[in-house]
Amino acid sequence: MNMAHSAALPTLSQDLEALLAGLSDDSRIQLSAIFIRGKGDHRVIIRRDTGAMVKTNAIGAEAVQLLRKGQCLGTVKKILGKRYGYSDENVNLAPLIRSLAAIELVQKIGDIELGAQIEPLWRRGRQHLKMMMALLLAEMVSLSVRFLPLPVMLMALYVKKGRRKAEIMRSIETNLAGVSALRLSPQSIPRVARKNYDLLARSFTDRFLLATLAPRKLDRWLRKYTVISGMEHLQAARNAGKRVLLCGFHTGSYSLVPFILAAAGYEVTALANILDSAKEAPDRKMAEMEKAGFHYPLQIASGKLGMRRLVQAIHRDRSVLIFPDTMVGSASSAGTATFLGHLIHARPGLTWLWQKGGLAIMPVYLTSESGYRHHLTIENEIALHSDRGPVTPEDMIRAVYRKLEEIVIENPSQWHRWSDFQQMTLGSISDPTVLDHRL
Repeated sequence: MNMAHSAALPTLSQDLEALLAGLSDDSRIQLSAIFIRGKGDHRVIIRRDTGAMVKTNAIGAEAVQLLRKGQCLGTVKKILGKRYGYSDENVNLAPLIRSLAAIELVQKIGDIELGAQIEPLWRRGRQHLKMMMALLLAEMVSLSVRFLPLPVMLMALYVKKGRRKAEIMRSIETNLAGVSALRLSPQSIPRVARKNYDLLARSFTDRFLLATLAPRKLDRWLRKYTVISGMEHLQAARNAGKRVLLCGFHTGSYSLVPFILAAAGYEVTALANILDSAKEAPDRKMAEMEKAGFHYPLQIASGKLGMRRLVQAIHRDRSVLIFPDTMVGSASSAGTATFLGHLIHARPGLTWLWQKGGLAIMPVYLTSESGYRHHLTIENEIALHSDRGPVTPEDMIRAVYRKLEEIVIENPSQWHRWSDFQQMTLGSISDPTVLDHRL
């Protein structure tokens, strides 16, 4: 069990790294003056004088509270393990402590003073003001989620916040311009890029709502603001005794897809690209929904054993959902496919599952519509064929990426991989070196 913590932290000194590596269950940590804000799995530990902060989950916040009371690491592990059903050795405090040390929240480890720097008064005042404004905004968001009627809440949360980041915008525009299959004019590229950026930001808001809405409000949001097309394809496949592999794509607020399917009563096990420790949050959410009387037959598979859990779900006649359209290194590739005039490495998971046999591959994708609504489309089973004999995994991969290509060309602003599209590809298929690689 790991405590979620902020990324992109400063590099620690070698002495501090050595000190952290030498921590034992008898070690005690003394922290700087801090306070903790947030609720559920969205907590922030804030240093009072500088406003520096570390994001964590509910378990991490509880660990910090225990450390503040002077408990040694071994006692903290025992308390958390007993409370959350883990053995002591599976409670990993190291990432949390490293994150705290990186922003000088750790004053003393055992008897060793770390000498945390105190910021000048003027800088502390400015940081404190920024911090108070951020906390005020967070509190307003929290109150709106809890008390505002659903339409008003969505209107307030979907208001565009701040400027678009220029570096990300340049990356999106460059990658859009490099795909001739889209047939975008130079004038239309910035417009599509802006919409793509804003829809990505909206997807983060939707993910926040997924985590924080109360069960009744969440169920109403997923049902009232989503239209589903193609459920009959899914039902027909199930009636025919087929095992279904739902092939999702990173369009719209794609994180909602498994929850929308579960809200419609459909049993699904979804592969999530998260650590096993982070899986605790959706598991707790499903338990919360069940307790409130809303049956959501959703299971999340993650971590190193995620793919095997999908196979187990298939054997229990549950449909499985994966999102294959992400970056992948050549070492873990299942082969290559042509996509939007470029050659890309394909993720091996889709091939591995398909080779288990008897799976109907059905494309499923979400688009963000006006009026804060979503449209979930489930297409009919992809027809697989080969001119060279039996259908191979390569034939299947090419068919999947042809379908994704159709979806992206029809509505390029909805696909969220434009900012890193260049990293997904091996280059244009008109490039002779790429043609050699393909052969």
